[in-house]
Amino acid sequence: MNLDKILIPNRLAVRISKLAFETPDPSCELTWEEAFDFFRKEKRYFFSVELYLDLVVEHYYGYEYYIEVHLKDGSSIQSNEWFETYEEAREACLEKLISIKEGKYDGMLRKIDSDKVEGIRIKLLQECLNDPEKMSKIETKSISDGYHTFEELYEYRKLYNALLFNEWGIQLPENREAVEGVFTKNYVHKSWKHHDGEWCFGEPKKWFIVCAKLDSGIITNHYKAEDWDLFKIPETEKCIFEYDGHTPQDVLVRMKTEAERDNVIGEMIRNFKINETFRRKEIVRKHKEENGEI
Repeated sequence: MNLDKILIPNRLAVRISKLAFETPDPSCELTWEEAFDFFRKEKRYFFSVELYLDLVVEHYYGYEYYIEVHLKDGSSIQSNEWFETYEEAREACLEKLISIKEGKYDGMLRKIDSDKVEGIRIKLLQECLNDPEKMSKIETKSISDGYHTFEELYEYRKLYNALLFNEWGIQLPENREAVEGVFTKNYVHKSWKHHDGEWCFGEPKKWFIVCAKLDSGIITNHYKAEDWDLFKIPETEKCIFEYDGHTPQDVLVRMKTEAERDNVIGEMIRNFKINETFRRKEIVRKHKEENGEI
């Protein structure tokens, strides 16, 4: 029996009839060959249903369909799935092709040609240079480097910041007040107000500042009120330290200096522990030697 001449399920035939004639035909009948030919005529559709080769055991087992469709925006979508029988794989493949034609891409891998992406970026840049108003409408948070959007990167920064400051907050002494104007290293705190007593960005309790005192200088960041509870550090009436004019670049240098310094200190501590271990072993050895134990 030629499997391609068998009629496809009516529910699939009706969906294809709607794609072809814009109106679903409940009486539509199509063979598998006719149904797949409908999509083969689309130059942007590539698909197959084949035996699945298990590379681990080097044995053919079951069937797999593969679909790749090139969209008009320059991107492509891909889908593949394994089934135990050919009939199951064939029906799943046809149903997925119909869904794609209907504009449903859920669960599919989407790829964008890098050359086309660059072309789109250049075109967008040129349009923005010619139309400043268009530039102002771009959602900066959605701009991506291909791996993360700006919005994701800011979220990462905020959470890394909270994790570090919360850890430093745990290390603070019981008495968190200043002693003769001197604060502990990495003293962290948060406040709704800047050092001059003004609300952050002039809005009462809409933004807050988090601050840490490093040996290399102070570092600060501002966050929205919704993130207040992320920072489990002391709250102060206003930021304790006066703004010293530091820029984002200054903060990077200060953090890098601190990180490199901490590495040196960490190495010193490790060396001290090693030397201390040897020293104690030597004391024990001499004690045993003096008492004739060795």
